[in-house]
Amino acid sequence: MALPERGLEKINVRIDGDKLMDAPDGYAEVRFDNLEVFIYWSQGQPQVGAKATGIHLVNPKT
Repeated sequence: MALPERGLEKINVRIDGDKLMDAPDGYAEVRFDNLEVFIYWSQGQPQVGAKATGIHLVNPKT
């Protein structure tokens, strides 16, 4: 996930189970199902994590 308001900073979003879509060619706007964003500590530093149950293209090319 890239956040435009944060200068396109990337955040990986974990979705357990089968692969739901192929990686897009370039950037694609997507919608996540049941997105949860959380903070955890790793090696004494705060980190941001995210998980969801699904992903969908917002404007799929036809």
